[in-house]
Amino acid sequence: RVWAAMSELPLPNFADRQRLLPVIKKEQWFHEIEVPSFASGSDSVWNILRDKFQFRYVGGKYALPLEFAKLSDCPDSFTLDLDLRKFLCKNGIPNYDESKLSVEERTNLQRWLAFANVPVTSHNSIYKLREVNVLAEEGAKELLKEIGFDEVHTSFYYVYTDKTYASLEDVRTYIRSLSDLVPSKEEEGNSQRRNRNKQHKLPLDDDQVLHLRVWAAMSELPLPKFNLYGA
Repeated sequence: RVWAAMSELPLPNFADRQRLLPVIKKEQWFHEIEVPSFASGSDSVWNILRDKFQFRYVGGKYALPLEFAKLSDCPDSFTLDLDLRKFLCKNGIPNYDESKLSVEERTNLQRWLAFANVPVTSHNSIYKLREVNVLAEEGAKELLKEIGFDEVHTSFYYVYTDKTYASLEDVRTYIRSLSDLVPSKEEEGNSQRRNRNKQHKLPLDDDQVLHLRVWAAMSELPLPKFNLYGA
């Protein structure tokens, strides 16, 4: 190991590491446009949620529209806008009506939600994502296998929860909604195979996580519709 560490060859830079994963070399909107801001500007996401869908700011916290906040499965409020964002990404937007939005508002809202679990902000997204490309199918499968997804024919079995997803795109939207890429013990199913990663340590480096998160966020499948009977 000392011999290897003393190599005079330079360490790989970000672009070199990225080339190790199969990606789709294509200019994407996030290379030139910031991820939409929650509260900055007249066209902010918060203004859309408040003015078009009756979200509220009460006692220093963000709250769902009044009729939905009373549902037993819904949080009363959210201290951080990030918590609200992740909840909506996973469960959908109460009162959502596409006809109330302009094309620009709809695009901003969808992008803001889809990137809820991508580790960037509206201020640094262009900088952090400037050299990130969307994973090709094989690249995505490679990273999914590392975090517990086994490909079985055309479906994917998740060893931590005993769930099977019918397609790669279904896995993609599931990853899009996940706050944590490796579930806590409380979230596990009864799988006998979950000892693959007993410590639940994420077996991906930061670059791989970023690529997987962006791949999931760029799914073309729609975000979920809110369930009136609870999240």
